[in-house]
Amino acid sequence: MYRTNFDPCCGAWQFFRAFMDSAPWGGRRYYTRKEHIEQLEKLKGRLEKEIAGIEELIRDLKEKDAKHSSA
Repeated sequence: MYRTNFDPCCGAWQFFRAFMDSAPWGGRRYYTRKEHIEQLEKLKGRLEKEIAGIEELIRDLKEKDAKHSSA
């Protein structure tokens, strides 16, 4: 899958943070409704940016395909 920005450490860091937050020795298990909403809004923003990047890649691939098929 194509990505607009590739950071090899990003996924590992998110996994580690999720693990530490759910571990019995550290982190919080329960968040307030407000914190949950804030996190979901951040996630929504990241996903919207990812969708925009995917749509851009699709447009670019279609343009390249149109150029190659017309040549």
